[in-house]
Amino acid sequence: MRRGRDDNWELFREMTFDFSQNEYQSLSKLIQREPKAIIPFVGAGLSLYGAPDARLPLWGELIDKLATTAVERGLMNSSDMERITHDRSQGRVIAATDYVIRSLGLPGFRQRVEELLDIEDKKIPPAIQRLVSIKWSLIITTNLDQFIERAWLNKHRAPLTVITHADRTQLMRVAAPGFGINQNTAGILAKIHGTVERPETWVFDSNAYRSLAGDGTSSYAEALRTLLLKNILFLGYGLSDFDIDIFIDQIITMFPFGVGSAFAVIPNTNSKNNKLLGIIRDYGIRPIWYCIDSTKFNEPDAGHGQVVEFLSQLVLDWYEIQGKLESDWQGFSAPIPDSVGRQQEAERLIEKVASSSIMGIQIVGPPGSGKTTFVRNTLADNSASVAEAGYQGIFAHSFNLLNESIFINGFYKFLFSVDGDELDNGRKLQHICRKIINRKYIVILDGLEELLRNDGQLESPIISHILMAASAGMSFVICTSRRPLKYPTLKFFDLSNLNTDNVQSLLRQRNHYEASNLVIKQISDSIGSNPLAVEMASGLLDPAHFNAYTRQKVVETTLGTFSSQHGDSLLYDLLGAMVDGLSLHENTLLKIIGIFPGSIPLGQLYTMVGSPSDAGGLFVKLGEKDLWESARELLRKRLIQSENGSKLAMHPLVREFIRGRTTNAEAENIHKAAISYLELLAGPKDPETFWDAKIFFDICYHAAKSGDWIYFDKVFFYRLNRKHKNYLGNVIGSWEDYLYLATLTLYQAGHLTESKPVMRAPYYYSCIARALKHLGRTEESKDFYRKCLRASIAEKHDETARYTNNFLSLMIISGNLSYAQQLVPVNFGTLQWIPQTWRRCWQEEYACNSVGYLYGMLGFIDKGLEFCEYGRNTWKRYGEPKRELFDYYQVYFSELLLANDGKFWSEALPIAEDAIAKGRRNGWKETEATALRTLAAINRCRSTAMYELQYLDNAERLLEQASNVISKISLPRTEAGILLEYLRTVVYRMVFFNIDVIEWHKFSEVLSRLKIIIEQSNFELLRPEYLAAKGWSALQTGNRSNAERFIHEAFRLCNENGSRLFAESSYYLVGALAQRLAVKPIWHPINLQLPTPSKLVELSYEEENIQVAIANSFS
Repeated sequence: MRRGRDDNWELFREMTFDFSQNEYQSLSKLIQREPKAIIPFVGAGLSLYGAPDARLPLWGELIDKLATTAVERGLMNSSDMERITHDRSQGRVIAATDYVIRSLGLPGFRQRVEELLDIEDKKIPPAIQRLVSIKWSLIITTNLDQFIERAWLNKHRAPLTVITHADRTQLMRVAAPGFGINQNTAGILAKIHGTVERPETWVFDSNAYRSLAGDGTSSYAEALRTLLLKNILFLGYGLSDFDIDIFIDQIITMFPFGVGSAFAVIPNTNSKNNKLLGIIRDYGIRPIWYCIDSTKFNEPDAGHGQVVEFLSQLVLDWYEIQGKLESDWQGFSAPIPDSVGRQQEAERLIEKVASSSIMGIQIVGPPGSGKTTFVRNTLADNSASVAEAGYQGIFAHSFNLLNESIFINGFYKFLFSVDGDELDNGRKLQHICRKIINRKYIVILDGLEELLRNDGQLESPIISHILMAASAGMSFVICTSRRPLKYPTLKFFDLSNLNTDNVQSLLRQRNHYEASNLVIKQISDSIGSNPLAVEMASGLLDPAHFNAYTRQKVVETTLGTFSSQHGDSLLYDLLGAMVDGLSLHENTLLKIIGIFPGSIPLGQLYTMVGSPSDAGGLFVKLGEKDLWESARELLRKRLIQSENGSKLAMHPLVREFIRGRTTNAEAENIHKAAISYLELLAGPKDPETFWDAKIFFDICYHAAKSGDWIYFDKVFFYRLNRKHKNYLGNVIGSWEDYLYLATLTLYQAGHLTESKPVMRAPYYYSCIARALKHLGRTEESKDFYRKCLRASIAEKHDETARYTNNFLSLMIISGNLSYAQQLVPVNFGTLQWIPQTWRRCWQEEYACNSVGYLYGMLGFIDKGLEFCEYGRNTWKRYGEPKRELFDYYQVYFSELLLANDGKFWSEALPIAEDAIAKGRRNGWKETEATALRTLAAINRCRSTAMYELQYLDNAERLLEQASNVISKISLPRTEAGILLEYLRTVVYRMVFFNIDVIEWHKFSEVLSRLKIIIEQSNFELLRPEYLAAKGWSALQTGNRSNAERFIHEAFRLCNENGSRLFAESSYYLVGALAQRLAVKPIWHPINLQLPTPSKLVELSYEEENIQVAIANSFS
């Protein structure tokens, strides 16, 4: 065992604690693997420190001091003292306490206890200093003093969250499976007997104890029982006979059904205590003994120095072997201790991780081949080597169980220790990528086949960004998948099969039923080398379900035909044999867990089983006792997995099999029970943050799977998106979840691209298209906008004009202006389907602005301005008061005014100022930022018109404001506009004011960011401006030939996509560079009939013309 120095080395320089004890070794291994899975349960002994007369009293000493005070105050006499002494000698400590309290009086009792437990002038005990060196998620204590709080604050510079038994709701939340134990990064201290500064929480007398424990069914007892089903480490108990008796009584009273895996550090003076030995035997308490040095009673540690040695070494085991390496395994079960086989592969993996020559590996193999288990165990067993290689943490995510949005939010929280609710997922992804470029992390992407197309290409832009960041930086990626990923820098890593010795060793490890070696050999000879098959086959060792005859039959008929080419078939056959041998309760529980897409919290499972809403009767078969017994058996048989001790999950292949054996009626019943539970948990308030919304994602999933589409629509449309506000995407910023939920409506008919929404097809097609657009998947977005329009036109839906306008705008920014032209008559023609006048005005104004911008881009700027002016007067023409609606389209009008070589900046000014005010009033970040960018452009044009440099300074300040407005949300189009305007401002300083001292380093950084946005989002309309910016940069460095090359490439693109305005106006970078280089483009002819706005509006009243326009657009 390795030891090293630390800040308190002198305290344990001559270690005498027996570290060879088996229980210590088990605890040490556990804390190295899963430090957050252990909960310290601290008694009074850890607060014992200092000179004998300066120490905090133990319970017996406290009673004596209180009794002495009562005598001094004339409230007790010598016979009373004799009674107290007698009660203590008989182990009736609580009875003695009752008598003292009655004698001293409650006010005097509280006053004296506060004095005796005051730590103001006391040094923090070294044992407690050592304890808090590990950043536990939760500490439980029966101590009232504040040593732990003070030590934690000194060590971590942040306070502990303190809760007591009086805080029942908080205590239940901490105890709830899936909450608190592994998630709270700040640390929680549960003071279950109260805290000194809150006398009403103290637990001393019999009344308090009865109130606390009740009959074992109180919320407090239930919470504590749930906590103690975890891995507990009892510390500071057993320093006196009274103390150990109270400890034992608490265990018996509170936990009649036993505790989980509990370690207890106990002085060996209690090794003959029959009552304690009975607890160790009956409850499975695992004692770690230490020696008391009675000659050092007057020393500060009172002879208990071995406790400090024990804690100090435990900290070193964790610190040195973990290397302070943080890890988070989302959707993974705990590592399997003492795994066997594949040692050479494990060594190779650690070599790859430590090497700087590659950015990552991919492990490809069939289901059940042990890919995930291998990675999990290898990194856990070699954490020291990983830390020595300089890695700061490991983040792992299973896409078999959890989606991309949870990946982003979990990864962000792991890296930055905050939820980041104010950021949308796009911004979080930027921060994540920056972090893994500049710091060294291991990123594990498990079950990546969920995100692959048939050709092996990634369909997830999120994971593409992660891989690109890892390639550009210092981090290392490990992917596991059933199918290979086409990514050249991810090298393949081969896993060999297990050999016969490995298989037999694994079966012996899993042999909970004392099966004979002959049985183990018989099974191992038949099942081959698939690791999941080995895990499943361990269930065959259970004599309760498989006697010698049935086991032989399974081996002969099911497993005997195994071949490596038919591993899946073997697994399914084996699963069938296993499931056929399960009890009714186990089978029922397996179906419930199998229905869930990921893991299910134990608390949810428990509540669902007890739910009275089980109309189908599935849960009637499964009571509380049956639930826990069945869960334990299924875990032992490896049919399910435990995630962090608080959730149950199963292997994807097992889930596929179990779902095949679950009837539609059973599945529907389970989904409905889940909805009932989640509804209560969600409450009536609509979500405001991602973490608020997460529970509604689950509700939508279960509603979709149960076929309750009306309820699904109610949650998605009204609660998550607040009708047409698209709140989930526009405000929360979770477009990945927006897309996932919308596509749930498609999967009823088969593959995504072949399916049609089960209801409200135009709306849900538009949701999918909108989400794909925001996620940068432009080509896919176009396909779904076409589907949306076909469905919407077929119904003559009143939102058709709006959907068409969204599609038209997408085609413009994509640089496909010819297709956008075909959509113009459809956009105007479908306006007549809008029944309300105000909505017609709203959409007609949008249509006029969009089409005006389109014609302006094509070089017909006067025609473009004509349409914008017409749209501006729409409300007046219909005699309708104008409503304040989400709108950034007026900036199209402003841009066309400025594109007249900046001459009409004064007319654009009120439009921009009005849009800024609207955006701020309504919280429309896109409108506000776009208008601020437009105002910056107005100041740029104003600087040249009035030849005053101050307006360029104003422009830069406005651009900074615009950037701040969208700094926490992902709006790539708006961001690209801001970046371009910055580049134009820099060029204006150089061209019109002859200022050569330009920040070209920043100019290059902005160019790089702009290129990323254009390529990721397919904003091809903007590429000529990007090329012109590169031309200006070349010209500034004296490279005219390169500048000319860039301008001609820009001309070519303007010709191809039709964006002639860029080259014809010096407002843009292309036009300004063309003027500087004295070059002109040669345009291809455009055959375009330009109707007047009124003619297009008239079209909307002629059904025949509408159908012609639609036919032309979709030919």
